[in-house]
Formats: sequence, structure tokens, C-alpha cells
Amino acid sequence: MLRFSLLGPVRAWAGDEEVDLGSPQQRALLGVLLLRRDEPVSCERAVQALWGEAAPRRAGGTVRTYICRLRRVLGEAVGPGGLEIRSRGGGYLLTAYGATVDVDTDRFRERVALARRARGQGDPDAALGHFQDALALWRGTPFAEAQTAYFLTEREQWLRARSAAVEEMAAVQVLLGHHAEAMAALESALAAEPLCERLWELRIQALAGMGRRADALAAYQEVRRLLCAELGLEPGPGLRELHRGLLAREPERQEPAVAPVPGPSWPAPAQLPDAPEGFVGRAAELAEIAARLDRGSPTVLALTGPAGVGKTALAVQAAHALEARFPDGRLYAALSGPDGAPVGLRTVLAELLRAVGVARARPDGPLPELAGLWRSVTEGKRMLLVLDDVADGADVLPLLPRSPGSAALVTGRRAPAGVPGLHSMVLDGLTLPDALHLLGAAMGHERLRREAVAAAGLADACGYRPLALRGAAARLLAAPGLGVDEVVRWWRAGAGVQPADVREAGLMSVQ
Repeated sequence: MLRFSLLGPVRAWAGDEEVDLGSPQQRALLGVLLLRRDEPVSCERAVQALWGEAAPRRAGGTVRTYICRLRRVLGEAVGPGGLEIRSRGGGYLLTAYGATVDVDTDRFRERVALARRARGQGDPDAALGHFQDALALWRGTPFAEAQTAYFLTEREQWLRARSAAVEEMAAVQVLLGHHAEAMAALESALAAEPLCERLWELRIQALAGMGRRADALAAYQEVRRLLCAELGLEPGPGLRELHRGLLAREPERQEPAVAPVPGPSWPAPAQLPDAPEGFVGRAAELAEIAARLDRGSPTVLALTGPAGVGKTALAVQAAHALEARFPDGRLYAALSGPDGAPVGLRTVLAELLRAVGVARARPDGPLPELAGLWRSVTEGKRMLLVLDDVADGADVLPLLPRSPGSAALVTGRRAPAGVPGLHSMVLDGLTLPDALHLLGAAMGHERLRREAVAAAGLADACGYRPLALRGAAARLLAAPGLGVDEVVRWWRAGAGVQPADVREAGLMSVQ
């Protein structure tokens, strides 16, 4: 099967392999043929689409060259006779004969039609699923590689279709009580269409449904000022009726906030890793973390330092110790995989949203919508978030809590850039007493006392770093006849330790 994507850059796949479609203009020409599939496209129309009024003298010859290349590419992808570009009446006709051709624009139309049919039949749950499937097909701005009048018109038509689908989906979400999810969709829609009164109506309804009456009233005043300033008009009857309803509602009788989770008593998430076994020392650091996070404003604290110094262990230990300060939940997210590769922001956001009960959150959803939904569901919450192993240059802003009383602990070799109000704590190795205590707990305190001087040298050779100390202890346990001084010489010679050595000895810890 050959799959094409037009709801974003023009792309194609044969099975799981992406097909190289050539230059931006060549891909744009394929987009014209796909949109007019089974209809002849004249050479003049293709030239007008690709260049507009700025067509070069030999534009027709260039189009013929693109057609030859596309024929070869498609023939290699699906075999002869499957999907062909035929010459027809001075133009070209793209036709699928035996091949299965999947174009995302077709699927978008189909899913939206199914959603509207389900909504009309009184099945809002099915309608919501179809709308979400339709919007998940979008991968960016259609035909971003082309800026002619032809493609500007096509792009505007598809963006209007998307906006209509977002508006209808948000209306279904409000109907179902999924107010936080509706807010996320409406945030991006209003950024594109700030004067659309229907979007503002839905936003006000969503805010009211979440129990945020004051915010809903403020939203009405905001849209009223905007309409007066931009159009010289007062809000329409729909907005005015919503406003009257909000004013008539007594605050004490206000409906409770509708949580974006099933059931009224969804438990506060507690998804931290277990407190690190054998954690030692860091009393001063733990006290400083507690002091920095004991503030009314949202706080972001970065724990930085070299590998193996115990950043993760300290963050997790502190998060467990501060549990009572964050009654609305403690969450953990690893921003690097086991191989060290960064984990995508959308994947992290989807995992965090599922942790707080948003079961529909999917990692293939648009990043602005996922980030907006995360902001909505954490609004007003006192939560602690541990973001572990953040790679250099990684963007963590969409993940950070913004409500007073919330906080984030971020670990990484360097503090993330571009985070307003970020505090940073640089970790060094353990103190000598703490390093010896860690060695004693791992290799036995009796043996440590017998070889105390050599053990102090081993702590120094390991740079007082917990991971290195555990690795050295693993070496000693694996070879009982080996003296501590021998391990010191081995270590100073540059042998180091591999994480596998620690795991085999059963001493692996996040510290």
C-alpha cells in the first residue's frame, strides 16, 4: 500500500519505508495530482500552480521533467501498472489501477463525516473519537513548501476545514464534560481565529464547567474588548446569553469543577520511583531543596553535575521527603531513554496526562494541544514533578507546572536554558564520612574497619561519587581475595567501572 500525506509537507510511504519524492517543487506537483486524482491536470495549470505569475520561460519543460521523475519514483514504490501518471490531452492524469492508495486528506474528510453523522445520531462519544482521529492526521501546514496563489488558496481551504473540526470537537467535549480537553483544543484554535465568537462561547462554557466562574466572566470581558476594538461591535446573542447566565449564578451554588478523569474521587498520582535503597548523606542538599521548594510561587530547581554524582537519587529522595507539601500528586518522567536518546516531548506529555487520568491523551497528538491540556488539568494543583536526565538543549517549558504551590525538580548534566526563574544546584561528590558509610554498607563495615586507610584512598580515587563507589564495592565483592589497596591501584590506572559490574553485584541504585 502506498500512503500519502498532504496535511503537512508532501510525503509518501511504501509500507513502512518513506519514499524520496525529490525537490520541494516536484513534491508540490505530486500534491496537485493527488488532490485532482482521476482528473486531468493541464500543463498550464501545473505551471500556474508551481510558479504563478513568475513562471520561467521553460516552465513546461521543467514540469515534464518532474513528471518523468515522479513516474519512476512511483513505479519503483508500487511496481508497474499500479499507480500511474498518464499523459492526457496536453496534461497529466494520476490514476490508481490495482494499487491501494491512502491519502490523508481523504481520511480526514471521511473521519469528519463519520463524526458529524455520529453527533447527529446522538452518539457524542463516537463523534469525539472520530474527530480526534481526523485531527491526529495533521502533521503541519499543508503545502508549506509552496507559496503561490494556487497553494495559498488550497492551504486556506484545508486550514478552514481543520478549524471547523476543532470547533465541533470542542463542542462535543463540552457536552461530554471533558472541559479541560476542550480548553486545550480551544487555546490553539483561538490563537488562529481570535475573533470567532463561537470559539469564545465554548471557552466560556468550558471554564464554567470546570468551576472557574470568575475566569469565565473575565473571558467574556476579554472577547467584548477585542470585538469592540477590532470590529466596533458588541458580542452577539450567544455570548450575551452566556454572560447573563454566569451573572445569575450564585457563587456558592456553583457547580463543582468537572475533572478530566473518570469518577469524582480520582486519587492524586504518586508515581515516583521507590526511594533509593542505601541512600546516604546529602543532608545539606536535602535541606536546601526543601527550603527552595517551600514558596508560594511555582518553583523549578535544577540538580546538575557529572554522571554518577547522584542527581536522580537526590531528586527522588527529596520528592519522597516532601510528599506532604504536594497533596495533588508527585509525578516522575524520564526525558532520556535507556540508550541515552532523548524522549520526545509529546510522548512525555501523553504519559503525564494519562497519569492524571486523561485516558485519551495520545503521543501522536499535536504538541500545542497536549501542552495546553497539561496546563489545564494542572491548573490550581499543588503538584511536584521530577524531570529526570534532561539532555543538553532539551525544551522542558511545556512540561513545567505554573500554579502557585507547585514545583519541578530537573536533573541533568547542565541546567536547561530558557526557563524563567530557574534555580540551580550543582552537586559534587559525597563527603568522606558519607563515602565511607556507603562503602561500608556495600562491602561490609567490618572489612571497611580493617582496611580503613585504603578505603579512604578508594573514596578519593572514585571522586566521592556514589555510582563509582558502588562499582568499586561490586569489584571487591566479586573478588573476595582482592585487597582494597589493589582496587585503588586498579582504579587509578584508569580501569573504571561499567554499570554492568554494579548490576551483577546486586548493588545498582539510582544514587
